[in-house]
Amino acid sequence: MKPYSDVEGWISSNFLALSASPALHFGQSALPVNPSAPPLSSSLVLPKRQTLVESVVDVLIAQINSGRWVDYLPGERILCHELQVSRPTLRQALKTLEREGRITGEHGKKRRITNDGDADTDNVSNKTIALLSPLHLDALPPFVLFWIDELRSHLAKVGQHLEFHTSSACAAQHPERALEGIVQSNPANLWILLLSSYNVQRWFCEHRIPALITGSCAPDVRLPSIDVDYRAACRHAAGVFHQRGHQQLALIIPAEGLAGDAESEAGFLEGCKNGTAPLIIRHDGTREHLIRKLEAAFRQKTPPNGFLVARAGHALTVISYLMQRGARIPQECAVISRDDEPFLDFMTPTMARYNTDRVAFARRLSRTVLQMVRAKSLPPHPIRLIPNLVDGGTV
Repeated sequence: MKPYSDVEGWISSNFLALSASPALHFGQSALPVNPSAPPLSSSLVLPKRQTLVESVVDVLIAQINSGRWVDYLPGERILCHELQVSRPTLRQALKTLEREGRITGEHGKKRRITNDGDADTDNVSNKTIALLSPLHLDALPPFVLFWIDELRSHLAKVGQHLEFHTSSACAAQHPERALEGIVQSNPANLWILLLSSYNVQRWFCEHRIPALITGSCAPDVRLPSIDVDYRAACRHAAGVFHQRGHQQLALIIPAEGLAGDAESEAGFLEGCKNGTAPLIIRHDGTREHLIRKLEAAFRQKTPPNGFLVARAGHALTVISYLMQRGARIPQECAVISRDDEPFLDFMTPTMARYNTDRVAFARRLSRTVLQMVRAKSLPPHPIRLIPNLVDGGTV
């Protein structure tokens, strides 16, 4: 089963070239797997979007690592004066350092420095963070490849090594034996689960193996997770369609059973609760099957006129199909892509889609991984990043 349509595969191949050697290739530049070698992103000038709290955290970490403060941080009043920030902002930054295991204490009292920045990582005997995916690198979208590169870079700075493991058995109905073999053969301090099914999540949870889900977590699985807030995005998309006169809506999602797609469906249904019930179109990921599903939808008495499409490549298939039918975009049929990829910038009309700040996602993921490795603590709740709607000519 292909997770992306042939259309997206053709376009992605013009943007990404991957070799069998242990390196990622983006254009003509290689991303070495060796953590001591500089990754691709370090050679580019990329915009770094930080909140004020994140900036304060970085400054405090730099001062601790430099040895300026020994044993204890200065009091809150002194820190606020030196950093020129408010006390609430400072306290949020201090809480982040506490979660990462760098300091201990309570507000109003001096915080004790518990390590010199990287010493806690040095005390960890296993320096490996493992990333497990059912897909090879050449099947992953640019957004995922970006945060893998950024995560590798951040881990290398603190002496950790990121390993990428691929197993198609992760997508099988019974992955237990394969998972046992993979985990036993590749000892890791933490497992990052990418595109993980319910059975994979449940196996890691039941075996109490430290794991972080990059995606949404199944409701009955107690594992930390970080993902785009697809529920909020799809609920918002339903409202956008309704505001612009499209009442017969359809959500197009792969039939893979991923938790993020289930969250998307729940949010879309919430957004449509005061209107006509939407059509949920599930497909196997291929262009041919998706087109057959669209043809069946248009044979209905009242066909949909607003399409929210999970996966950017599938959004291309939908809009090209609509144009082939002679539908006027967006007057007669509107399309919004739930996901964003660089190739959508080359479309005419411009594709309306939801965009997540990839730099912010990578930073948040890296902080969470380091928190789990250093402090052996879990995030208090699932981490969700709300995407922004990039308006376009398709809605």
